[in-house]
Amino acid sequence: MHLLSIIISLTSILLINSVAALPTNSTLVARATAKQTQCFKEGAVFPRQDLEAYAKQLETVEFDKLLFIPHGRFINGVHGRVKVCAYNTFDKENTSVMNGVVATALYKILDKCCDPEEFLCKGGYGQEKGQPKLFVDFVTRSITETCNKPYD
Repeated sequence: MHLLSIIISLTSILLINSVAALPTNSTLVARATAKQTQCFKEGAVFPRQDLEAYAKQLETVEFDKLLFIPHGRFINGVHGRVKVCAYNTFDKENTSVMNGVVATALYKILDKCCDPEEFLCKGGYGQEKGQPKLFVDFVTRSITETCNKPYD
């Protein structure tokens, strides 16, 4: 009985030490909060209603649909005259994001960057968490503009 207790104690110590010695992958260490939503001051404009309609569609019709974004790449979607790009800036980690999360990012940009009294908007950029807890950069622009990565 005493030998069994010693073996269990040694096994516990070995497990604790092996977990503590695991190397960390810096790409998986996510910041606690997303970068703040910012607005573009220049560039082509798009109708505010196009961004609202796109966010509403993602929020209500396709909320749970998962979008896969390979590492170091971006995907984009177009609705009317607005283009939305989602960037995975991690070099070695793929991520995915639900349409509902994309809608949240679009609403934040809409609220901060598109005056409710104005018909036109220049767009902006922000971040939300994808899976597995990796931040995804979102950019809204006119379809005539390119979606450059906002935080480079």
